[in-house]
Amino acid sequence: MRRAHGFLRDGQLTSELSGFRKEYRDPSLGGWCFSDGRHRWPVSDCTAEALSAVLAIHEAPGVLAPTERMEEERLGQAVVFLLSRQNRDGGFATYERRRGGPLLERLNPSEMFTRCMTEQSYVECTGSAIAALAHVRGTHPRLHRAAVDRAIRRGVRFLRRAQRSDGGYPGFWGINFTYAIFHAVRGLRACGVPAADPVPTRAAQWLIGAQRSDGGWGEHYSGCLEGRYVEHPESQVVMTAWALLALMDIVDPRSDAVSRGLAWLRQKQQPDGSWPQQAVNGVFFGSAMLDYRLYKSYFPAWALTRAAALTLTAP
Repeated sequence: MRRAHGFLRDGQLTSELSGFRKEYRDPSLGGWCFSDGRHRWPVSDCTAEALSAVLAIHEAPGVLAPTERMEEERLGQAVVFLLSRQNRDGGFATYERRRGGPLLERLNPSEMFTRCMTEQSYVECTGSAIAALAHVRGTHPRLHRAAVDRAIRRGVRFLRRAQRSDGGYPGFWGINFTYAIFHAVRGLRACGVPAADPVPTRAAQWLIGAQRSDGGWGEHYSGCLEGRYVEHPESQVVMTAWALLALMDIVDPRSDAVSRGLAWLRQKQQPDGSWPQQAVNGVFFGSAMLDYRLYKSYFPAWALTRAAALTLTAP
């Protein structure tokens, strides 16, 4: 954890790019990039997850001395960066705020990407961003408090409006509905939305309805191309972990749906502790499918440890 904290500390952009306004770029100071700091294009959800991780390590007892923690000034720069990526509708974009309308998509010169000409508001980025801002509000309550409170309110409203009538959320950067629901629920619950609220309740009902007979969940990449939920022929460890993490924020961790999902996840773990490599789990601009190799390692581990912690503390 100390080494990870050092990596994150060194990866934050601590200086602004010269001439960024002349190049029509949004500010970069305080953000984290999709890769390391040399990438120089910071992203909202990468910044949100890095900031949340830094704060979690700060809170972990016995890991860092107070003098080793990131300075509040740098945490504040991360907050300002996040706030700068919120669109007018309350959702969060990726590299910059939305600057143009959907008509520009007709000028798309690429032969494979869709919806790539303008920034949008993304469920996943919004969930990550407001969860991080809520974390900051809890650990540093005076840090840009008025702006943070307003951003969280607007982000929550966006996620409420983005939910489909059946309770699902369409994803954009992962496959697909289970991914978006995981981020939406995590963000809403981190910001104090009760589990019994109609929005997370409908999301839980969607997930339970999509659970496969073997207890797992699985989506096929073609759903990203068609804009709808398409079940994979086999349950997937990554999607199952996403679904479980969302459900455990809403329903009793000892419920039938969660218990069946956890049993399937445990059964798929291999003797060396790993989980099998399965179908692709990421997507880039609607049509380029990505295989995030470590998803199959840390999301199942996260889901199982989350279940263990909740079961131990459940009344």
